[in-house]
Amino acid sequence: MKKIHKIELEKCSVVEESILKQKSGTKWLQLGDDNTAYFFATFKCGQVQNRIICLVYSQSDPATSK
Repeated sequence: MKKIHKIELEKCSVVEESILKQKSGTKWLQLGDDNTAYFFATFKCGQVQNRIICLVYSQSDPATSK
C-alpha cells in the first residue's frame, strides 16, 4: 500500500515540475535570454510554495518524498 502511494506522490511531483517549467518558461521567453535570473527565481519560488512535504494515511506512518 505504501509503495503505491509513494509512486503516486512521485508522479505528482513530476507533473508539478513540468507545470512550473511551463509557467515560468512562458514569461521567460517573452522577456528574452537576458532575464535568466528571473527564470530561476520564478521557478525556485514555485517549487517552494507548491511542494508536498508529507502525506499521512490513516493507520500508518507518514510517507515523505525523501
